[in-house]
Amino acid sequence: APPPAPGPAPAPAAWAPGPRDGLLLHEDDLAPGFLFAAGLRPVAQARLQATGGRSPLAVSEMVRDFAGGALDDAAMRCRDRAGTDGGRFDAVAPLVDWAVSAGLDRVVTPHAPVGPAAAALDRLQQDLSAQGIALVRVPRPYDLRAWPLATHGFFRFRKSIPDLLAAMGL
Repeated sequence: APPPAPGPAPAPAAWAPGPRDGLLLHEDDLAPGFLFAAGLRPVAQARLQATGGRSPLAVSEMVRDFAGGALDDAAMRCRDRAGTDGGRFDAVAPLVDWAVSAGLDRVVTPHAPVGPAAAALDRLQQDLSAQGIALVRVPRPYDLRAWPLATHGFFRFRKSIPDLLAAMGL
């Protein structure tokens, strides 16, 4: 498939932590610390493994195992802050069942812009909505700052990195 067409940065997610939030980790972002820093205190967490969507052909078992291990490692690293572990899922339907059985009002996940995780999150959002559960995709603050600068490839973008880091106080 050709690369995705350039597009605008995602809108910042307007959300405030709630008492029945769940955390969903996926392969595109395995460091949810920015969500915890924003106040997320999930009562449950789960993991979406979308590795099978990387190719129309069969994906190597080693690739699946590596991605699954990375997801499980991320869950272990945040287990003290992420609530009850619901497990790792490679399909949307069991994730909906997890959210319903955990009594969640909302599932919060890092934003995935394109690819198999983004496609799975699109399906998940529809299916959760049918159950009265919201899916909130939160872009990282530095992604929102960097996105408008990424217009012509890395070598032009790298010239913006010092100013980007300075604007972020880094």
